[in-house]
Amino acid sequence: MSPMLWMMIFFFSLMNLFIIMFLMNSIYLNLNFKNMLNYNIKKWNWMW
Repeated sequence: MSPMLWMMIFFFSLMNLFIIMFLMNSIYLNLNFKNMLNYNIKKWNWMW
């Protein structure tokens, strides 16, 4: 196992954690889900 692979796994899990947090927050606060999703896509777009 190369260190690069472990880094990729680590960042992927981190991104998943952030996405889950955003979704939980939107559901918990009863926000508009579609607007929240669009905002997050715009916000995270620079990462790709």
